Amino acid sequence: MVDENEIQEIIESIRENIPEQMRESEMVLRDRDTMLSESKAESERLIAQAQAQALDMVQEQALYRTAEREARRLLDDAHQEARDVRARADEYALNSLVGLETQLTNTLHTVRNGIEALRGEGEPVE
Repeated sequence: MVDENEIQEIIESIRENIPEQMRESEMVLRDRDTMLSESKAESERLIAQAQAQALDMVQEQALYRTAEREARRLLDDAHQEARDVRARADEYALNSLVGLETQLTNTLHTVRNGIEALRGEGEPVE
């Protein structure tokens, strides 16, 4: 059999003789775990921040496209309104000129009749 006291002494001797490097390696492992945990948290934070920025950029781009479409629509509406106003102005001018022509023709006819009456009916009107 093995003597219990002797085993206790051997165990105690092993504990006392564990090299300092083993303790340091345990500290390094703990530090590594801490660093990994911090790195993971930082990378998750950076990923979340990048995703938020990407979402903002997408929303800004969508807003820009919406504004651009609205600007194009307003410009098209303005061009159509200008064409409509021009068409109404042309129609008004044409109607005014046709009316003026009718009045001038009637006035010219009246003037010629007056000239003929003053000259006598036999003389030609120039």
